[in-house]
Amino acid sequence: MVEYDPPAPTITQRAAALKKAMTEVRDALNTRNGPASTAVHLLPINSDVRIWREGNTGYAGEWKGPYKLLSVEGETCTIQFPDGPKQFRTTVVRLYYKAPDENNQDTNSEHTNEEPEAPLGTNSTPPTPQDDEPDTSIPQARPAQRPQRNRQLPARYRDDLIQSVFAQFDQSQEKEINGLLENGVFKVVKVDDIPKGTRIFNSRFVNEIKNWGTDKAFEKSRLVVQAYNDKGKEILTTPLARNFYIRPPPELVHLFPPGTILKVVKPLYGIPEAGNHWFRTYHSQGFGIVGMQTDDTLILANNTFANREENEIKQANILCKPREKLTPSNPLKFNGGLITEDAQGTTLTQERTCKLIRPVQDRHADTTSSRGKVRKDVSPQEQYVAQRALGAYIASVSQPEASFDLSFAAQITNPTKDDIKSLNKRLQWQLDNAERGLHFVHLDLDSLRLVIFADSSFANNKDFSSQIGFVIVLADAANNANIVYWSSIKCKRVTRSVLASELYAMVHGFDSAASIKSTTTQLLHLTKPLPLVICTDSKSLYECLVKLGTTQEKRLMIDLMCLRQSYERQEIAEIKWIDGESNPADAMTKSKPCRALQALIDTNKLNINVDGWVERSTTPPTKATPISLLCQSCTAHHPIPIS
Repeated sequence: MVEYDPPAPTITQRAAALKKAMTEVRDALNTRNGPASTAVHLLPINSDVRIWREGNTGYAGEWKGPYKLLSVEGETCTIQFPDGPKQFRTTVVRLYYKAPDENNQDTNSEHTNEEPEAPLGTNSTPPTPQDDEPDTSIPQARPAQRPQRNRQLPARYRDDLIQSVFAQFDQSQEKEINGLLENGVFKVVKVDDIPKGTRIFNSRFVNEIKNWGTDKAFEKSRLVVQAYNDKGKEILTTPLARNFYIRPPPELVHLFPPGTILKVVKPLYGIPEAGNHWFRTYHSQGFGIVGMQTDDTLILANNTFANREENEIKQANILCKPREKLTPSNPLKFNGGLITEDAQGTTLTQERTCKLIRPVQDRHADTTSSRGKVRKDVSPQEQYVAQRALGAYIASVSQPEASFDLSFAAQITNPTKDDIKSLNKRLQWQLDNAERGLHFVHLDLDSLRLVIFADSSFANNKDFSSQIGFVIVLADAANNANIVYWSSIKCKRVTRSVLASELYAMVHGFDSAASIKSTTTQLLHLTKPLPLVICTDSKSLYECLVKLGTTQEKRLMIDLMCLRQSYERQEIAEIKWIDGESNPADAMTKSKPCRALQALIDTNKLNINVDGWVERSTTPPTKATPISLLCQSCTAHHPIPIS
């Protein structure tokens, strides 16, 4: 160091300089190195250039040219096309190079044709530089070329593979056409015979290998516009109501004379009328509902379905017991249950199964199964599980009064003496009431309604979870009612309030009732959807639904809005606030006897004390009609018809 040296920079200055340098380096590294466009800017006007044109979907692009360069402004080039000038970015424009043989041909053609010279004042096109002799007069940087790879079609698009695949289905395609002609699906007509203005549809084959990967694999071709001739579809024999023409598929054009078209006579899948023909055929072949439990089968069917089912069993050589029909003098046995019929209706009981119940011992004991097998030295816990499962099965079929106690017992993993005592109390009730079951009476279809009773008990289980349950009933205007479905389960979601448990119970019941509503509407061929009525003994939940109230628990808003939306769309016909003592679902959440459910089972009558309801218009609300103008809240404290 000498006296004249400048002072050393401070640490702050050096840090700032280093930061600035790092920023410049980072910006330089992040800068995208695009195609060089310097050579394009140096090209003279009227030069021959080539343009990069993108290909269609699935195809690569390519360079096309030559075209004339009209002007270059910034990074935009104006190129002369046959249909007029167009603008392109300089990144897709390149100088068009001619091969030496092309230059010689151009020179010879100029001498033979003797084209006139260009007039003065116009720019003549300079000779384009050759690949081996670059133009040294104009310093230009030749653009870098990307390495090209050998492009070819994928294997599935190659001609040789396509031809081999099509040849594989030649026989199946001819079989399809021959089958259609034999069944009279269409006939061959001349194009000249078709009225002018008639639309002619195209057709094609859908080829498929059935049972692929097995020894029974075979080719299957279907004609699409659409298909026919599948096994079992020959029954579509009614003619169409209009003329319908299709072109033969390209694979089989050689089988038909030139200038011919196929006139469709019978319905194919792609024709709009085909759905109506199949719907008529489907409903003329019989009706049946089959319920199976292990090896027992219960069938509800008409004579057509029943006779065809019996014939199919005989043809298949299936060994089964003779079919029995329910009559007042001939009851049916189904999976341990007894179904009887009388003038008042049908009754389902499980007396035989109830007699298999044995009280649980608080010590090791020998037990006997339903098949007479003796088990030695069974622990109290094993006895508890076995007897609880047997009682729960009976409760789920014909004794809804026992549902809560057996659902509560299912939550016990290590039963104590008190738990065994509680279970034995319910099992003894089932033994004493073995003949008690469900009775079903005739209902008026014109006034049929589906009624849901929902209830909950907040934090009444041993783990402080809530018990939720519901009872679904089919009723008519005369208050005749049949119990259709019921449930008593432990709520899997955390409930932090009574409103939450009541809401979850209602949602659980509504989900099941919506399926029953849709199924019943289709089975009974109702012209209007089955009205759905929801009854609850929770005033807070009732007001949240009918008065557009809200709740501070935001986690409940989704379920609340779903019910409210269904109510506004009249998917739920009514929501009623009823007295807790007249709620049959009270037996699904409490162990004490429920007089409402007992009376419903004994009399098949609804007697509900309705405390609040809403009078609604039959017209669904629109955006211009507020809900408050269509509803009127009412209260009452006396029994009224539920309909």
